[in-house]
Amino acid sequence: MNLKNWLKLILAIAISESAGVVGVVFTVSAIPNWYADLIKSSLTPPNWLFGPVWTLLYVVMGVAAFLIWRKGLKHRAVKIALGVFIGQLVLNAGWSAIFFGLHEPLFSLIEIIILWLSIIATIILFYRISKPAAYLLIPYILWVAFAAYLNYAVWVLNPSNAPAIPEAVYCAQDVQSCPDGSYVHRVPPSCDFAACSTDSSIKLYSPQAGAQVSSPLTIKGEAKSNWFFEAVFPVKLYSANGTLLAQGQARAQSDWMAPGLIHFEASLSFTVTSTEQGKLVLMNDNPSGLKENSREETIPLTLMPAMRTVSLFYYNPSLDTDASGTVMCSSAGLVPVSRQIPITQTPIQDTIKLLLQGDLTQQERVQGITTEFPLPGVSLQGASLNKQTGVLTLSFNDPNSATGGGSCRVAVLWAEIRATAKQFSGVKQVIFSPEYLFQP
Repeated sequence: MNLKNWLKLILAIAISESAGVVGVVFTVSAIPNWYADLIKSSLTPPNWLFGPVWTLLYVVMGVAAFLIWRKGLKHRAVKIALGVFIGQLVLNAGWSAIFFGLHEPLFSLIEIIILWLSIIATIILFYRISKPAAYLLIPYILWVAFAAYLNYAVWVLNPSNAPAIPEAVYCAQDVQSCPDGSYVHRVPPSCDFAACSTDSSIKLYSPQAGAQVSSPLTIKGEAKSNWFFEAVFPVKLYSANGTLLAQGQARAQSDWMAPGLIHFEASLSFTVTSTEQGKLVLMNDNPSGLKENSREETIPLTLMPAMRTVSLFYYNPSLDTDASGTVMCSSAGLVPVSRQIPITQTPIQDTIKLLLQGDLTQQERVQGITTEFPLPGVSLQGASLNKQTGVLTLSFNDPNSATGGGSCRVAVLWAEIRATAKQFSGVKQVIFSPEYLFQP
């Protein structure tokens, strides 16, 4: 290959990689903050994997574009094909801007569907000019399809990320507590700022008093400039017993020194394992520290645990037979059933404990799914994952020796636990403690 073609190849790869560079601008700050707090599909790969995969895909895309380019720009078909290729690169970079930059899973889902269709068009145009170039784009379109699924899962699992529509606006101090612990509004749930106290009022779009909220909690409203200092003021979230669950800052979305109302937004991430009452406290930023300059508004809320979808693997013997109809007692008969669990710091342990309960719906049992769980007296005491080796150690208590028995029974029980545990990223091997458990 001559020097001219080498230069074309390098330039084609560089242009492709530029889409990734644009994406990095938006992802660097979003991944450890906004993205980290999202509920994601259980199929979501670890964050470190995305960078190498996209880098490799951009290289392959550049090579595909080069194969078309070297056919000569004098051909109209080449110009059209490369034009569509550049167009899908723009859409590729645009997805990162919408998802990670604007935090809009719905709009980014629409955009990535358009991107996927544009890749289809690119493959068709490339195929007419160079079949190898078209084939090189197949991993790209498959990965984008997977990314679209992950985007869809984020949109479905995180409804609180949808744009808040200020249909019900109220003044914080217009919330009155009742003797029975409930709350009512002194005025209809809509008011003008003028109807509120000019010194210590705040106008909220969300959340509404008594609303059921989960993490991350998005707070939106308007306040006068005397609530802000350097464009922010503190927000805190407490449990009913006064435990501080989260704190952060509401930030002005425009000039905080401007007259009138300044729109503010804040986001708080918190963890609760069950539904409980709580309160959101909005505090004016008071750099003077003087009590007479301090203002505070409290909003009662119902705190809901953020949920994630996991799979529990149970057994269907009809899926695990040989030619003669004999049940093989192997992992071939495992069937995943979906369940929702609260997001906690111990997802593996929580999921295995749920598996051990053996709760199957009537519909699942009609489908032939079975399990011997729960086992009398058997409980999970702990789960420890060695992140370097990928070995997960599950510690059980089995006072009645219920984990033993025939080889077929034990094999199925062991397979159910192992498959359920290995759905989690980083788990490569599962061992039991004590070691004699789940042995024939």
